Amino acid sequence: MADQEETHLTQARILVARGDAARAEALFRAIIASPHTTDAIRWEAHAALATLCVGLRHSAEAEREFQRAFDVMEGMRSGLHVAEHKISFFSSLARYYADYIELLMQEGKPSQALAVADRSRALYLREILKDETRARAPADARLQDVARAQRASLLLYWTAPARSYVWCVTPDHTYVHELPGQEVLAERVRAYQRLVLHSRDPLAEGNDDGTWLYRTLVGPVAAHLQGSRVILVPDGPLHELSFETLIVPSPKPHYWIEDVTLALAPALSLLDVTAAAVNSADGRERSILLIGDPLPAGAVHHR
Repeated sequence: MADQEETHLTQARILVARGDAARAEALFRAIIASPHTTDAIRWEAHAALATLCVGLRHSAEAEREFQRAFDVMEGMRSGLHVAEHKISFFSSLARYYADYIELLMQEGKPSQALAVADRSRALYLREILKDETRARAPADARLQDVARAQRASLLLYWTAPARSYVWCVTPDHTYVHELPGQEVLAERVRAYQRLVLHSRDPLAEGNDDGTWLYRTLVGPVAAHLQGSRVILVPDGPLHELSFETLIVPSPKPHYWIEDVTLALAPALSLLDVTAAAVNSADGRERSILLIGDPLPAGAVHHR
């Protein structure tokens, strides 16, 4: 029976491609309702139905179907034991997350889009760490508390084919700005990283890519950054970028690392957990002093 439901899912997708939305929607709903449908098929039917609803401009229904899809897929994640299945699962997952985030942004719901984007990061990390707990989507207020506890501004990037986004979370507010599409960013990142890795000095050479990347990725949120500490969550091609080396054009050209203390994080929701652990029950912040005694370069340590 599972094979039959998978065939029905393929038929529904063909109907979508042919523009027969009414019959496709009916078939997706029949697949979801069938007692013979496995979770592996059901979450794809929910997600495909959500994408169809986006095209039909049924935004509220699309949101509900996306959420149902993610609820099912997170519940079944622990049952994926074959590598090929995991690759297919997470490939489809990334595509549907991108659709959902774009829907929320177009509907003027940037805070919900931030929560979904961060939830996707936490889900991937939990898969790598074999953590079977469910990914939490942090609310704006909680992330602002995290920014306050960390004494930092939080930047989360999301890259997608058509357009990308950066969210900036400070202790007082959450901002969002639209960025260019993924391939435009990837081309600039690759060019700049080639220069950096070849041990040349981009600052001395007045490199346009380094300045463009700063203006594009950091410039829109630079005025919102509070203090000198920034915790940054990259995405897609931005994982390859050394943000510290981006060139700030004014008042005179210099590397961004001269202005900020930069830290990378895999997901903001993990900072939420960390922040809770930073403070003790009596509210006092814990700290630790580490002192090292490194050997001079070229020295040999004898035991």
